[in-house]
Amino acid sequence: MKKMTIGEIIEATNAQVIAVDGLDEVLNKTISHITQNSKEVTKDSLFFAVQGERVDGHQFIEECFEKGIAACLSSKVIAPKKGSVLLLVPDVKKALLKLAAHYRNKFNIPFIGITGSVGKTTTKDMVASVLGQKYDVLWTQGNYNNDIGVPLTLFRLEDHHEIAVIEMGMNHFGEIHALAEVVRPQLGLISNVGVAHIEYLGSREGILKAKCEMFDFMPKDGIAVLNGDNDMLSTLEGKLPQKLRWFGIENKKDIYADHLELMGMEKTKCTIHTPGGSFDAMIPMPGEHMVLNALSAVTVGLEMGLSFAEIKEGIENFVPTKNR
Repeated sequence: MKKMTIGEIIEATNAQVIAVDGLDEVLNKTISHITQNSKEVTKDSLFFAVQGERVDGHQFIEECFEKGIAACLSSKVIAPKKGSVLLLVPDVKKALLKLAAHYRNKFNIPFIGITGSVGKTTTKDMVASVLGQKYDVLWTQGNYNNDIGVPLTLFRLEDHHEIAVIEMGMNHFGEIHALAEVVRPQLGLISNVGVAHIEYLGSREGILKAKCEMFDFMPKDGIAVLNGDNDMLSTLEGKLPQKLRWFGIENKKDIYADHLELMGMEKTKCTIHTPGGSFDAMIPMPGEHMVLNALSAVTVGLEMGLSFAEIKEGIENFVPTKNR
């Protein structure tokens, strides 16, 4: 990550400073690493203490001070050692989101947000594979898609990155809203709306509403990429301020596939059609759901200016996340 001063972090999080050293010395100290893992800390780290259901991160703050860490973000008062700083906030997770939003604003590159009931991690990986044929891409690793994982992903951004692909997950109303406020994507992709977390959201209509929170922080001239084969997403026609781009197998509005052919148990062959022409692709995994993932990546790739050759290369060389 790019270096940030303690003073910059204090301003972004509205933290109260508790330090042994003089204030001027504290404010000018720099951070180049942010973590919730006390085993990873160095003298240039910021450790953030999250109180989970089983483990309270605050119990590791003294250990971090003993290691000479630069600063700890905490909601509990724990006296720092000389050379270290405690940044006291009411809510560590909310402060982390504020800091991530501040850090994201340092980068004038396209941000792509991805969500969906199932398959969003595979979709995100395939989108990154396609965009990687032209751009230096930062993308969410694994399923780091919550209020801790998204900030940690953003803190991995460096000056050399040209585009960011950020996965956003949720199981309650308001969660994607909070993440989208930090990421502020120019392009938002919803892979599908199913029944995952329906016990918290009440209905598939509730799930759709929660997923659409991503569009609250997208610009009016942004792009919404939607699965036209999904019965819930198809109801969004004409209801979003952003430009809509549809993909599907049954839905043949914008980007679609036909002539699907299973090639053994490892690949799926198909023809992909776009407003600018068609091409054949060999998707390195079986099943219609993988064709839909590929179509979403094609749609994003075209919007980001990739050629058919680059998109085909990205699809056919796709390597899925382990165990997915």
